[in-house]
Amino acid sequence: MNVYDFAFYAVSFLAVPLWLMMILLPKHSLTKRIMGSVYIVVPFAVPYAVLVLAHFQDILLFLAPTPSKIEELLTHPYSDVLAWLHFIPLDLFAGRWIYLDSRQKNFNVFAMVPILSLCLLLPPLGFVLYFIFRFINSKRQSEGQPEPSVTANAGSEL
Repeated sequence: MNVYDFAFYAVSFLAVPLWLMMILLPKHSLTKRIMGSVYIVVPFAVPYAVLVLAHFQDILLFLAPTPSKIEELLTHPYSDVLAWLHFIPLDLFAGRWIYLDSRQKNFNVFAMVPILSLCLLLPPLGFVLYFIFRFINSKRQSEGQPEPSVTANAGSEL
């Protein structure tokens, strides 16, 4: 197993428990404590940063990206792994933000399950769905309708 394969499997495997905590145990004190730190994303970004530095000259092509330059970059060996390692910390960052924002707003934890699950699988769609959910619930609040909540207080995990 080479370093790229190792990084791929390690980063992928280690991110899963964090997602499961946000989705299945959103109120647990350990989830709140772990996800309350922005630094939780850093260990997932480091392997990408280290491996991408080995290809820094190739990546300089992106100073003025074009479709053909992107195609060229994506045909390099291990570019698929580097792309995956690029996605994991950004997806986790987005999911963490959704988790924290939803807890701060006391959104129903069961409503967050499909949103966070979608964010894990297709992050841009999960992010858009969350903003639609957030917008609808802010309208309800401003109209005096009760907010769908199963918590009395989200705590100070932010």
